[in-house]
Amino acid sequence: MAKYDNLVNKHVMVKNKLMTLKKTSESRRHADKKSRVSLKKKDHNQKRLEVEREKNRLPNLTIEEEKRLRA
Repeated sequence: MAKYDNLVNKHVMVKNKLMTLKKTSESRRHADKKSRVSLKKKDHNQKRLEVEREKNRLPNLTIEEEKRLRA
């Protein structure tokens, strides 16, 4: 009987540890997803700023500079 109780206790401990690991991995996955979304937003904003800078720079170009840029 003691051997059975010992096995049941081990099963319960393993089950609890598994649940803890699942919760931890889910929270890590959620944090990774949030950081990836944040990086995507940052990258998108940076690209948008570069496009705006380029738009602002284009009217100041001379005809020769514009031809070289488009070639």
